[in-house]
Amino acid sequence: FPDTPVEGKVVDISEGGLSCELSSAPEGVSAGSWASILQMPLRRGYILSTSGTVKRLAQSKKETGEKVWLCGVEFAPMERVEQNALVEFIFEKQREEIRRMKHLLG
Repeated sequence: FPDTPVEGKVVDISEGGLSCELSSAPEGVSAGSWASILQMPLRRGYILSTSGTVKRLAQSKKETGEKVWLCGVEFAPMERVEQNALVEFIFEKQREEIRRMKHLLG
């Protein structure tokens, strides 16, 4: 990614990488580019800092008609403590989604 920070909204995350929405395409970035530092707050007081390779960057439209850029990043290998924090975060989000679905279904 360029020297200028780029903010986005994570729409999907796994142990292997993430997909995010960007309001604009970072200049000079394409599939194969290196994302030097990705910082994601996973829980109170813990921010995952990692890097990875851009696997996909494509313009798309949301249901609202708003144009966004979808960016898929494959994470570089992480230290065990970072992996564990990421897995814990993913499981917590899955539990929240299950609770939400149960509530909606009655």
